[in-house]
Amino acid sequence: MFDLKSLMENKYDYIVLGGGIAGLSAAYFLKKKGLNGILLEHSLSVGGVLKSEIIGDYQLDFGANSASLTPEFENLISDLNLNSELLTAEAVSNKRFLVSNNEFHAVEPNPIKILKSKLLTASAKLKLFTESWRKNKPNNQDESVAQFVTRRFGKEILEKVFDPVLSGIYAGDVQRLSMQQVMPSLVQWEKDFGSITKGVFKNAKGMKPRKIVNFKGGFSKLINALENNLKEEIYCNASTWKIEKADNTFEVTVKIGTEENKVLHAKNIISTIPSYALSRLIFNFDNDLGEQLYNIEYTPMHVLHIAFKKTDVPQLPQGFGFLVPSIENRKFLGAINQSLIFPEKAPRDVALLTVFHKHSSVEEVIADLKSVLKTTAQPIFQEKYFWQHALPQFNVGYKNILDNAVAFEKNYPNFYIQGNWRTGVAVGNIVTNANELSEKIYSIIPPH
Repeated sequence: MFDLKSLMENKYDYIVLGGGIAGLSAAYFLKKKGLNGILLEHSLSVGGVLKSEIIGDYQLDFGANSASLTPEFENLISDLNLNSELLTAEAVSNKRFLVSNNEFHAVEPNPIKILKSKLLTASAKLKLFTESWRKNKPNNQDESVAQFVTRRFGKEILEKVFDPVLSGIYAGDVQRLSMQQVMPSLVQWEKDFGSITKGVFKNAKGMKPRKIVNFKGGFSKLINALENNLKEEIYCNASTWKIEKADNTFEVTVKIGTEENKVLHAKNIISTIPSYALSRLIFNFDNDLGEQLYNIEYTPMHVLHIAFKKTDVPQLPQGFGFLVPSIENRKFLGAINQSLIFPEKAPRDVALLTVFHKHSSVEEVIADLKSVLKTTAQPIFQEKYFWQHALPQFNVGYKNILDNAVAFEKNYPNFYIQGNWRTGVAVGNIVTNANELSEKIYSIIPPH
């Protein structure tokens, strides 16, 4: 790493705020293009919510547990020489399950299997298969998931299917989540074809699932590789106090470690920090957007890794995992079957699960999980982690925030806003967005 004196004497093509996967990817792509810059991270280490740990025979991820392999993400893995460290999900992970009345039900898009499934009542199945005949039209307002799905499919499909699926992705409330933000394709299909089911059939060829991956030892392997590549550009324990526009550059007041405040100059600012952290830095640019960012809701999340002997949980469904509808009143949202998806994560005779919950105690979660799995056996391993700000909530009205972020970037050219509250929570998509942003900046600033 450069010494602090060298750091403070330089002007930069860019400064990246935030050392999560968004910030690290952006800095990596910009460096690769020959641009000069640094990354400032507030905490003592980089990685953000991609946090992993190896405990005994168990490889644990406390943030993202898998990622879809986009072309840009695949190229990044190759560039970092991580192909030999890549884990590809087993084929059985294509199967997903929902819990209803203490039973597991496979979720499959096959019409015959849907008809045979006991998950939905005959009335709900009828509404599903007659959805294309329904002529109700969307209003021009931003509909919640509950409003949209109830209008198209009915309340039961909302509660038994959409609620657990979106809770598993966003840990959100379907009464508040914006359909346009979390499932834009379905909204567009209704506009284009007048029906969701027609949209599914017309787009079936383009809906092939992407490869699901992880890394030996967890996602920290990816973070460590990026950190090693950027070690001379990364400054942790860096508190950014103020950003101001000055002629054709930005002045960034920062305190690194115990040093005095310093002013850095950069042609481009790339923010990948959480909305609440960015809000205080842009109040002097745009007070209204600053207030909106401060008020974006983040849901807390508890992560519990728990292992049983495989022989003690014969009822464990053989698939990616299972999700629990809110109407089941369980103590957890769902679980990922880690050792089935990525067998390298645990000993061969062990079933390792990652369980997600919001407010319950570990004891309550374990008791409820054992009830669903129909076992009286005690777990042989457990490890927990808590995220105070796990996932941003894309609730009704969120489009206004995103529109204002676009307007901000137009009003203040070269100040770019990234991060999962802006671009979504999927790792592969975050990497893709970072690559696209680097192309945009590179087209403006040629390498030295």
